[in-house]
Amino acid sequence: MHLVSTILYGIDIAFEVYIFILFARVIASWIRLSPYSKVYQFLFSMTEPLLGPIRRLMPKTSMLDFSPMILMIVLVVIQRLIHALAYMIF
Repeated sequence: MHLVSTILYGIDIAFEVYIFILFARVIASWIRLSPYSKVYQFLFSMTEPLLGPIRRLMPKTSMLDFSPMILMIVLVVIQRLIHALAYMIF
């Protein structure tokens, strides 16, 4: 059981880091960070592979992009499902 807890802890950290990167991208878009800066390029390259498909599935809204919020919710749900499955199996 100790190994499972350690693995789940590592998974939790990975999810939290990714959510932090996603949040940083949202903040960068609010402060109009230059798309040519290394920080923005890193944030974009880390988040766009998951945000792009969500954005394509969503209906077009005026100026608001809800894809980061939807991705955060999906990530939290997946994280909790992993925990539930791990505790059911082990």
